[in-house]
Amino acid sequence: MTTLNSNTEYFLKLVSQYLESGGKNHSTPDFAPMANFSEILKIAVHNKCDLFVYHTIWRWGVEYGLDETTLRAFKNRMLFTAISQLRADAELKEVIHELNLAGVKFMLLKGVILSQLYPDPAYRRSFDADIHVSDEFAERAVKVLTDRGYIYIPKESIKYEKTFQLNEILTVEIHTKLFESFYEKNKATIAAAELESPSNRKEIRVFDTLVETLSPNHFLIYVICHHTKHFIASGINLRHLIDICVYVNRYNEQLNWEYIVSILDRFGIKDFALNLLFICQHHLGMVDLSFLYQDIEEDVVSMLMYDIIERNADNEGTTKRASAHDIVHAAYFRNSNRNINIFKANYFPKGSSLSSKYMYARKHPILLPIAWLHRAFSYFWRKMRGNTVVSPAERAKVANERIELLKRVRIL
Repeated sequence: MTTLNSNTEYFLKLVSQYLESGGKNHSTPDFAPMANFSEILKIAVHNKCDLFVYHTIWRWGVEYGLDETTLRAFKNRMLFTAISQLRADAELKEVIHELNLAGVKFMLLKGVILSQLYPDPAYRRSFDADIHVSDEFAERAVKVLTDRGYIYIPKESIKYEKTFQLNEILTVEIHTKLFESFYEKNKATIAAAELESPSNRKEIRVFDTLVETLSPNHFLIYVICHHTKHFIASGINLRHLIDICVYVNRYNEQLNWEYIVSILDRFGIKDFALNLLFICQHHLGMVDLSFLYQDIEEDVVSMLMYDIIERNADNEGTTKRASAHDIVHAAYFRNSNRNINIFKANYFPKGSSLSSKYMYARKHPILLPIAWLHRAFSYFWRKMRGNTVVSPAERAKVANERIELLKRVRIL
């Protein structure tokens, strides 16, 4: 069984203290004398929970080893984030207003909706907005953004999404489908769940404006599917779990768990989702959903928590996990029914698995052997120059671990 670092355990307790008290409990925990708060803040930064932790410890942190310079840096970070969030929110409010004036029918999704459920919305940083429109309104929505000065940011192989950016204030993603890479593999289930049906929407108030979003059952399904997509690709962090936790705590009485679990089962991610919910309940203070759990395996929970939290605790861990992205992605999207050959996928990947750097091989498969040599030369060149690189052996090891984890939670 994977054992979490003691500071990771303390980090989880501080986040739980913040969430369960709505940010009001600033008391010193009994583990304070044993904790390394500099290390805890490092874990928090990489899990996008630093402002929660700072908010909880700033009054007594110096007493237990934090220097005042570190606390001042986090205070400045908090103030900067709050100001930046105000600018982003004000801009999004204007975008919503102009979309309505232009007669665009749209749904607001993900971060903007979720942030309103946090004790302090600014602590759930969200400088991007996800807007879902049908094909009928897509061009009109794009015109609203470009008329406001947004610049289109092309993304390779993205089919159902267009990204626009206004300086460093706000990024807006226009989606014509609720999922991107996840969509093609799950069209039938998305249709069966009627996730994109107008009948499964509700109005909520955001920035003193009524907007449409998904109804509670469908919003939670969507969030879990979205987080699963990221987990498969290059991993998630603790804040993804906090999103689920705060949403369930807010809407639990409106959630039909039998329906939700049945749809997640059709997506093939029921066991993964139940493990996430188990972690949320036992480590983040989510409401009791024990009636959902039957065969939760402690070692699987430990493996998940290690991948979600501790791999994010240092840049090396995230770099290694990201480096294995292509192999893990291929295992899910193209090889889910059979074992993938890690050696072959690592050293001799398919053209479709190569990054845009090797576009020539993706367009002309006959050039694939050249791309393999190109990749090998690039690795040795960067290593000779002293750059941080992940060796093929390390990459294969992490890919093996993550594919095994996907199998243990029955995604594969």
